[in-house]
Amino acid sequence: MQQLNLASAIKKLHVLSSKDLGKLIRDAKNGIIKYTINGSSFEINVKTLGRLLVQHIKDIVPSLKPDEQHFKYLLSGLKLLHTLCDIASHHSTLAWVFVEDMVVQQEMLNYIFNMIPVLSQLGKKINGLSQMVLYSALVSNSMYLLKAFISPEWKDIADVLLAHPEVVDFTAAALTAVRLTINLLQAKPTTHCINSRMQSNNEVYCLFHLCESSVQFIQSLCKQLLFRERLVEKKELCGGGAVFRLVQDTLNLPQHDDPILESVVNRVKAKVLSIMLLLCQAESSSFVDMASSTPQGMGFAQATVLKVIEELDMMCDGDLKSQTNGLLLLNAMKLTEIFSGASGFKTFIVRNLTELLTRVLSLPQREFLSTWCSYDPEPAEEEIVVDFNPTLAAGHVLGLTSEFNVQHSTWSNWQAPQTPYAIQRSSLLVQVLTNLTCCYPEEDNARFINGFLECFQTESSELPGGVAERTDAARKNLCMYFDFNTSFN
Repeated sequence: MQQLNLASAIKKLHVLSSKDLGKLIRDAKNGIIKYTINGSSFEINVKTLGRLLVQHIKDIVPSLKPDEQHFKYLLSGLKLLHTLCDIASHHSTLAWVFVEDMVVQQEMLNYIFNMIPVLSQLGKKINGLSQMVLYSALVSNSMYLLKAFISPEWKDIADVLLAHPEVVDFTAAALTAVRLTINLLQAKPTTHCINSRMQSNNEVYCLFHLCESSVQFIQSLCKQLLFRERLVEKKELCGGGAVFRLVQDTLNLPQHDDPILESVVNRVKAKVLSIMLLLCQAESSSFVDMASSTPQGMGFAQATVLKVIEELDMMCDGDLKSQTNGLLLLNAMKLTEIFSGASGFKTFIVRNLTELLTRVLSLPQREFLSTWCSYDPEPAEEEIVVDFNPTLAAGHVLGLTSEFNVQHSTWSNWQAPQTPYAIQRSSLLVQVLTNLTCCYPEEDNARFINGFLECFQTESSELPGGVAERTDAARKNLCMYFDFNTSFN
């Protein structure tokens, strides 16, 4: 009987499901797994497997190369590690390793803190669809390892991360790694596969799902008050561009005819805007002020706000009642309202938002009423959550399963007032208009009104009915609009 080396153990054991690996461990005598490979018998101690596997994976990181062979081997090790963590509660030997052994827990945390920065650098060197999927799987599986060995509760995970001295640097690297996975969604291999409607579209669906899962991980952490407060305290993260570049690149994602991909893109955009929105809602420091405190930060912020306005512009030209982009629209409007109320951005907002607001307020009366003064009982603010299973995702990427199924659930913040989308849209538009017409500095108020009138003249002269008819429509729209919103206050 030979001792099975760790590389061979990973190669042979990662293919097993949680059920099969659990049975193998349960049948082990004296904690020794016996295994047959190509007719030869091997054995490995369960405790040794659990303890050394973490160290082995951690040791791979510094020499990791952006090629399929290295990526597949590391992902195989991660899948095995996730599987062991999944079944640890049912096996006392594994429980001792992954729950009670603080050295192992620290090694796993060190792996994650080392791995994410490495991936944030390697992501710029990815080529080919298969390599892109492997990279995205490594990013998501590495981050979700925190849930596997710490707790399924995000508050517990946030507490452990906050106790680490490098939590801000880790988060900045995670934001970069996630941004790079988002960029893969519009890379040539992906778009070629989508446009040609190749059979490997299943691989594309997997790539989009992995990307959304990674975005959701960052968003879930930012929902924890103390976590986002720590991030906002650091000027380097706020003004360094990690958050802003993530938002910009995400909003650059194109629309798709495929309804599955289109839904994922809208959810990813909504989740990324939610991350920025959560940071803007921090209490101890102002994300907007911290981000714009340097010329570089101000440049990043303005470019990002411009992207948000462009996204709003596209949505306002479409169907605002669409259920697939309702939360995306609300988050974009909320961010616009926040920046329109920030003195350092008001002039910028006036310059770039006035034309869109003019077009909205001068819509034909019936269209304006149905969109902005609607009592339709549309759904309250809800969020679609991906039920990400790292083990199953890794198994699919490694070719162990042929079908790829994604589970979703609907999350609703029951503590928030269940206000329909239509009323939230209307209220946010009022707040933006109020910020641009009633708040300091007064010269910006005048600039907006003058700009509105100028845009109105231009828009109206090019539309059916001419200036007189459009002026009357805009006047009636505003009167009915403010009457409508007054009824909710």
